[in-house]
Parts: sequence; C-alpha cells; structure tokens
Amino acid sequence: METARKRKHGVFLELIPPDQLSAQQKALLQPSDPQRKPLPLYRLLREPTYLQDIDWYQYRDFCIYRENGTTISLCHDRDFYPPTRRSLSFWLHEDGLYLSCIIVGTTDAAVAETATYFWSIPSRDTFPGRLHLRHKCPFEFRALEPEQLAQILDANPRRCLDISAYTFTVQQSMVLATRPHPVRLRVVHGGLAFEDDGTAFVDALEQRQASYGELDIECNTDGMPFSRNNLRRLLQLDILDRLILSPLAGELALLPFSAKVKALDYSLDASFVNVEDLRTLQIVTKDLNVKIYLDDDDEFAYDFPLAFLDRLAELGHLEKLEFVLDNCSHAARLDELEALAEALARVIRNNPNLTCLNLSEQYMYFDWSPCLGDVFEAMEEHEGLRKVILKEYPKDEDPGYRWLEKLLMRNRNIVVLDSYRRKCTDGSRINKLYALNALYNGSPKLVKESASLRPPLVTEALMENASENFVHTALLLSYHTDILNELLSCASLDNVAGAWEIRDAL
Repeated sequence: METARKRKHGVFLELIPPDQLSAQQKALLQPSDPQRKPLPLYRLLREPTYLQDIDWYQYRDFCIYRENGTTISLCHDRDFYPPTRRSLSFWLHEDGLYLSCIIVGTTDAAVAETATYFWSIPSRDTFPGRLHLRHKCPFEFRALEPEQLAQILDANPRRCLDISAYTFTVQQSMVLATRPHPVRLRVVHGGLAFEDDGTAFVDALEQRQASYGELDIECNTDGMPFSRNNLRRLLQLDILDRLILSPLAGELALLPFSAKVKALDYSLDASFVNVEDLRTLQIVTKDLNVKIYLDDDDEFAYDFPLAFLDRLAELGHLEKLEFVLDNCSHAARLDELEALAEALARVIRNNPNLTCLNLSEQYMYFDWSPCLGDVFEAMEEHEGLRKVILKEYPKDEDPGYRWLEKLLMRNRNIVVLDSYRRKCTDGSRINKLYALNALYNGSPKLVKESASLRPPLVTEALMENASENFVHTALLLSYHTDILNELLSCASLDNVAGAWEIRDAL
C-alpha cells in the first residue's frame, strides 16, 4: 500500500534528520509548551505542479522548511507555537483535502513570501475551494505586497478568500476589486477592515465592467468593513453575482433589498423594521434567499413574515426564492400557519417566472408540514416552477403521499426534493410518476434534434426505457410517429428482421 501511494504521488518530501538541524531550524520548531516535542521537519525535493500532487495525509503533523527561513507547519493546534513568534494561521479546503497550517518565520516579509508561494500552488480540482485566514496572528498583513496578493488570487480564481482578521491597505483593497476574474470574498465576525473604510475598494468596483463574483459579509452593523456611505454605494453596483449579508440595524435594515445584484442572501431582523414599511418595500433581485429573525418580544411576531410574503406576491418578479423563519420563541398557531401558507401560495401564483422554491431550512418552532397540501395546490398550475426543496416530506401529515402524487400528476415539470437533494418518494408509485414525467419532458426535446440524430435516439429510448411500459411507449410515439414510420418503411431487406424486432418490442 505504501509503495502504491508513493508511485501515485511521487516523492516530494525528505525528512531532515534531527541531528542535522541548524540552530535556526531548531528555534523555528520550538513549540510554546516545552513539554511537547517539535514537529518533524521536511525539505521539498521538487516543486509540486498541483496542490494534490503531495499526499498530505501520509505525513500527518509535520513542517516543511523554506530557504527564506520559514516553515509551513501542518498542525491542527493553532497554539502550538509561542504567540510572540511571527506566524500566520490558516485553513485550506479543497475537494477531499483539508489542511490546517501555520507559517512561522522571523520577519513579516518572509512569512508573506512563503504564504504567497503556498497559496499560489494551483489546485487540480474544479471544486471551488476556500482559503480561511482564521484568526489574528502576530503578523502584519500589510507586509503582503499588492503583487503578491494578486498572484494568490489569480493562481486559484475560484477559491474563496475567507477572512476573520486583518486590515487591508488601500493598495491591497484595490487588488481585491480589480482582478480580471470573478472573486469570492467572505468576511466573518467583523474580521476584515479597510484602512479607508472601503472607499478605494468601492471606487475600483464602480469602474469595473465585468462581474465581480460573490461578496459574503457576515458581520453586524458595527462590524461592517464599510462606512455607511460606502455600503450604500456598494449596494447600487450592478456587477455582483451574489451578495450575502447578516442583519443590519436601524435605517439600514431594509437597504439590502435595493441592491442591484443577481442574487441576494440576506438575514433580516424583524425587530429593526416596522411592518408598515414592508408595504412599499422594493426588491431588485430576482433570486432571493431571505431569513427572517422574528421578534421574541412581539406577541404578533408572525404578522411580519405574513406582510413580507404579501409584498413578494405584489412584486411578482421572482425567479428563485428561499424563505426561512428563525428565532421563533413559540410555535405558530394553526391559524397563523394557515395564513402564512395562504400567503406563500399567493407568492407562487403571482410570480409566474418562479423556477425554484426552497423551504428546506426550518427551525424548532416553525414547520410548514401541516399546510403543505395547500402550498402544493398552488403549484399545480404553475408553468415555470421546476424545483421545490423541503426539509423532508411530511409523512406524518400525508403518510400516503397523496399531496405529492396529485402535484406530480397535475404538474409534470416539478421535482420535489428533500434537504439532501434527494427526490421525495414513497417508493415505486411516486418513482413511476417521476419516470413518466421525465419522459413527458424529454420527448419534445428529441423533436428538436437534427434529422440524423433523432432516429437512433428515439430507437434507443424505445428499446431501453419505454418498451416495457405501454404508457411510456404511447407518450414517446405521440411525438415521434414519423420516426417509427421511417424506421419501418425505409429499412432494407437486410434489416427487415431488425425492424420487426423494434415492432415486437413495442
């Protein structure tokens, strides 16, 4: 097994024997707890082309020595080294790979150089990974030169930069805003700050023509890296693919809904908003993920989401909607739940371009299940809806899956999934409905294929998928009788037997 692993990954690392360590190397390896043993130190024999070239899990906790007097320590204990030592702690997450690392050195410049090297190694996977600078370390982030930051971002353009510490200089923030590719930036717990409150960042974005990508700011109002004026400017830009925001307070609470973004993911705290203000609320995005934190002290807390749903029904322009209620201090009464279900049904009916409805995120005191039958009824005549996502199917309320059966029989375009993205089904009966609906939707698409491709595709569908089911066969032939006639009438004498085989299969 070990030999096979080495053949697969090659030999990239060589252990430096403890008796050959220099005084500088020993000092770098010294842990904060003198009772603990230093980690083993390796040197790179050759540079990896991709991050996955090295079998990282073969070595477990260890260090890699760099010639600039730094080490890259792969260690889950972020307190392994003394807090006075220059260091930079981070997680690197790629598909099937999770590395917890600390870069240790004697100067900020050397640490920045090694970080640039390691973070710029390309990932082989198409999985959009994540680089998380996880907490404040004794490292001056301004030591990372703008050119180094640009190299890091450009080497793995799909990787998310996830920051919970550090302040960006004006030059660094301009690099963030001016990459030639979309960027994924996540800020948590007020960890990132701009030394100019984000002015240079927003200035650069205002000049940008291409899509910026995803901006995820999970901070409260006081922890925002932007001044209020810069936040308002940011929300007026039309270059963001997705904007994710935590609850904002005061007069900013409803501001994110005016954002000119393709997709908005916003957590709204109802305690900061008057219900009356929802009646004139303007929502720009067509792809909305909204989580409403209810006011615990409000006896009529459920009036707020009811008014919000009514406003969504009035606007009528949504294409995707994820709706979540949280912080419920008491379970909704049946009359409250019925009113919310009716409001949600109006949203479905009044948004003809809605393609996806996600109700999968539910919390302890709120559950759509008792009223999902009414919600399903609103979906029966909807021509655009394709995907509905629930936390799980309400088997207690509908043990016979009659609600789902009725929906799938009346709207053949819909698929109902659970939170794991599995089709909701009782087994064979509902599965047969899904199969019939898939054939119903797929048959017209075959008509659009070129004349040379249609005969073999229809024949394959008949022989492999529809031949054992009369309903499936009839449905397929209703769209492709010309192909059947062509197959039978144009077959040469040498192929008559094959044509009769097709006929017999039908």
